[in-house]
Amino acid sequence: MKAFLLSLAALLFSSPVLTGEAFPGMDTQKLCLLMRSEGFSGPKKWRNQGNGVWGCTTARKKLVQGDPAGASDVRYRVMGSESQPRKLLLELRMRSYRGPQGVLEKFHEYARTMTEKATGHSLPSRTREAFLSAIEGEWEAEGYRFRLEKRFSRGSTYDLWFTVEPSTGEELFPAEKGE
Repeated sequence: MKAFLLSLAALLFSSPVLTGEAFPGMDTQKLCLLMRSEGFSGPKKWRNQGNGVWGCTTARKKLVQGDPAGASDVRYRVMGSESQPRKLLLELRMRSYRGPQGVLEKFHEYARTMTEKATGHSLPSRTREAFLSAIEGEWEAEGYRFRLEKRFSRGSTYDLWFTVEPSTGEELFPAEKGE
């Protein structure tokens, strides 16, 4: 029983909600450069995005898949306050109507890498099916909320947004539709 209580206490006090840091050990600059090793270019600095939200955004990275090659692409964003990053976002613009599985698999791989680097935890295993089927879902694990949303859809073209933020029971920065 004592071991259980100690484990529970350790888990609770390492939660991003209780430590006050959304991504422990990661400052704004580290998070902005987090996906550079995956081939995402930029961003150079953390800046005011308007309406009191600060952030950084990479350039879009092409994901060629299908024949003819679709123009699908992905970009990485970090959002938060002036001094505190609070939300990570991967945006996929799916424009490939043929053979989209390769694009969706790569998007899932980027989401997994981003999650592991930023939180130190693995992406919940049950997310893989949602990614590969482009089905919306929300999961909570290790003090974080993971969300996959279809933001725009017109036939075989759509946008998928994957977000990671501390699990606080409230949405910290509601994403604006069509952003």
